[in-house]
Amino acid sequence: MTPERFAVLAGAYGADPDRWPEAEREQALAFQRARPDQAQAVLEREAALDAALACWTVSGPGADLSGRVMAGLSRGRSLRLRWRVFLSGLGAAVTLAGGVAAGISVLALPQAGDQVSGALYSLTVLGEPIDDADEVAPDGQTR
Repeated sequence: MTPERFAVLAGAYGADPDRWPEAEREQALAFQRARPDQAQAVLEREAALDAALACWTVSGPGADLSGRVMAGLSRGRSLRLRWRVFLSGLGAAVTLAGGVAAGISVLALPQAGDQVSGALYSLTVLGEPIDDADEVAPDGQTR
């Protein structure tokens, strides 16, 4: 084991070798026996950090607070679930209506080659029908 790896293990798991991963514990203890001065310096530094961290305690919330939070969450979840169901249904209805409208508009269009009342559709310019015999000038006027 390298000195760098020993320092990484001690930094990650603390100065107590019982907290180190079993797969590397034996190698780390062998390093400690082979280089006691170097290992001891690392372990002392990490032991000081372990002691400082052990001084900090975090108190948990009281049972009353936990109950109120959980009750609020269940009410909020119920309301959110209702809104999600409503909005999902609304979205599905809008999508369905759009699909029906698109389908109807496609079916209403004449298909290529279809004849309507025996004649083809004619183009109009400014609302006036253009006969096939009329010419259209570049300015849009018929001649």
